[in-house]
Amino acid sequence: MTKPKLSQEQIDEIIVEYTTIEVNLVDIARKYNVSNWIIKSVLKKNNIKIIPHSFKNRIKYPYNEKFFLSETEKSAYFFGFMLGDGCLYINKERNMYEFTICLSKKDKHVLEYFCDWTNRSYDAIKYSNKINRVSLDFRGASLCKNNDFKKWGFVPNKTYNPVIPTIIDPKILKPFIIGLLDADGHISYGEKNNKNIIEFICNSIIVNWFVETIKNLGFRGKINYRYFKGKCYSSVSITKKQDIIDLCKILNIENYDFIFDRKWNDIKTTLKNGKYKTNNKLKFNKETVDEIINLYKSKKFSTYKLAKMYKTSRNVISKMLRGKYFSQSEYSLLHEQFKTEIIKVTNNKISNEQCEEIRKIIINKEKTIVSLSKEYNVSKTTITDIKYFRGAYKKVA
Repeated sequence: MTKPKLSQEQIDEIIVEYTTIEVNLVDIARKYNVSNWIIKSVLKKNNIKIIPHSFKNRIKYPYNEKFFLSETEKSAYFFGFMLGDGCLYINKERNMYEFTICLSKKDKHVLEYFCDWTNRSYDAIKYSNKINRVSLDFRGASLCKNNDFKKWGFVPNKTYNPVIPTIIDPKILKPFIIGLLDADGHISYGEKNNKNIIEFICNSIIVNWFVETIKNLGFRGKINYRYFKGKCYSSVSITKKQDIIDLCKILNIENYDFIFDRKWNDIKTTLKNGKYKTNNKLKFNKETVDEIINLYKSKKFSTYKLAKMYKTSRNVISKMLRGKYFSQSEYSLLHEQFKTEIIKVTNNKISNEQCEEIRKIIINKEKTIVSLSKEYNVSKTTITDIKYFRGAYKKVA
């Protein structure tokens, strides 16, 4: 098989195209239907320096590198997000850097924000249909001389060798923390969600810095800690509604239109409407409480099912059953009456003749223990005791 040859005109065109830095080596090889090695040999024979492929890609979709040297709200959010979900690689031999970030396709708008802020084309965003992900990278050489990004805590291998951010200005800190929460945080708030929470999980050093920082900014709410044995990471969470609102007011989330809507939208609406507190004690009236108690008495619904059905907590349901939801004696008396009914049922004595009947039915497998307990109005444990001659139904010598 003969190798394809390039004419002198084609070689001249290749040199012009490559030196103008409009296309990379791979694109040229595809255009002329030859291998990358043939293009490389042509360039070397003409004493043209081979530019790294990654650097040629950067030129193909150029961007404003000054953005990374600035200290603005947008750059702070960017580096906060990169500290959570980004990756930094530095090639010391070539003195080049590379930022890479990979997200789910539903969060593609974040990468579009980054492209807008750096004056870059959306074509730089790469798609992977197999894993349903999108990615974006920034490559260059000049920033390694000017900035090592340690002030943002953004370093290579940041998961296992973290560096504490050194930024102090509150105007920069707030969007930086929001970016960090958007990347590595879990936020759930509102009536539609079963649990209200702001949770942050990261390397323990960064988590401790996060807690100290929000306290310095004025947060005084309760913070829950969670540690993982033998792991370098840990998590903190804020679960009280008022504490979540207080933190969001401190971070001024209403001032930023580029943060995740799916995470912050419900809290933004709450702040806009001015409704910060809820009172669960006024949520249910007497009729609803009676209905819940009757459903529980029917033995068809547990406290868990009732809590899910009425969109409340099990603690609220148990308060109703204990008579503490309303401070009235009628509900406590009702529950006490219900308890005594259960005791009467479970302590119901079975005669010796009935015991013999039950044993015969079980031996002949005519009925199950469950059906027998309903028929004789006793518990399943009592039927089992009768079957094996246990407890009050032992054999008399």
